[in-house]
Parts: sequence; structure tokens; C-alpha cells
Amino acid sequence: MMNKEEIVELLKKEVADVLDTTPDTIDEDESFMRLGVDSVDAIKIMNTIKSTLDVEVSPVAIFEYKTISDFAEYVANGGEDAE
Repeated sequence: MMNKEEIVELLKKEVADVLDTTPDTIDEDESFMRLGVDSVDAIKIMNTIKSTLDVEVSPVAIFEYKTISDFAEYVANGGEDAE
């Protein structure tokens, strides 16, 4: 399993791909919504994370964990609640 920092980098790449930009322009502490991620983009990102990391995550987790950093923490914990 990847650690949080590796997951952050993967998420930044995936967000950049769906937004047609580069990962270095993505702020991991900005909300997905403010970055411009819509629900269709979110589903694409979730599917990539699930298949790449072979981890089960809640379909609504990307809306509950609103930043790349928070979502990466959730995924790093195996989809368990990070709190």
C-alpha cells in the first residue's frame, strides 16, 4: 500500500488529468470543488484510485474528504475513517 504522500502525488496527477493541467498546479489543501472537480470527474478519480491501489473506498468519500490531503489520509488508512 502506498503512503499518504505517494497517494497525494497520485491524486494530484489524476486531478490534473481530468482538469487538463499539470500536477504542480494542484494545491493538495484546496477543496476538490474549488479546484474545478465536478461529480463526473470525481467518479473518474475514485475509479482510478480504487483500481490502482486495489482499495475499497466509499463512493461518497471524495465529497466527505474535501481536499486531496484529507482524501489521501482516508485512502492511506485503507478506506477506514481517518479520525
